[in-house]
Amino acid sequence: MIRHVSIPARDPHHVATVLAEVMQGRVYPFPGPVPGAFMAVAGDAHGTQIEIYPEQAAAAPGEGGLHQWLKLGEATGLDPAEVASCARVLPGVRFACDSYVSLCRESPLVVAVASSLTEMFAPDLMSARIAAWEKHYPWVGSEALAYFRARVPRARRDGEEGLAFVVANATSRQLQDLCVAALVRKTEILWHLADCVQAASGATSASR
Repeated sequence: MIRHVSIPARDPHHVATVLAEVMQGRVYPFPGPVPGAFMAVAGDAHGTQIEIYPEQAAAAPGEGGLHQWLKLGEATGLDPAEVASCARVLPGVRFACDSYVSLCRESPLVVAVASSLTEMFAPDLMSARIAAWEKHYPWVGSEALAYFRARVPRARRDGEEGLAFVVANATSRQLQDLCVAALVRKTEILWHLADCVQAASGATSASR
């Protein structure tokens, strides 16, 4: 059973339209890092979708956010292999991440996208985070902060595209209420994650 696959195409929109007809689903622009990409979404219980990228698009290993995250860990003295293994991820953090994956998987597409609208706040938060790293951890090289720097423009674009998608597709009061509830749930998940990290570090919990 196909649940999630990515393929290249000369005409992504046309291919996505045909695939959506075959799956009796719908076509949406894909709000990812590649302009001109589309996705055919089946709308089934499994969250089946096919992403179609322009055939000239290319993703090179070692250039994405995961690579940058591992470089940040290495700059702080952590072993990249250990970071990649997730062996030391706190149980509460793992639970929070799994909860968000479940929220997106079990929701209609527009509701899942609505839950990501916390990205609207990310650019300012990431800018503040960069300044804090430079102030409190000057021994971490500037190049190691590439993950955070890249997130500033990318999060702004993701938030704008996500909001436009929700406004265009949440066309009933029921869907609108579900979208709001999903965004609230996402903030609760983030607070749970932050509380777990603060508890493990012995820091005082932030006020809400």
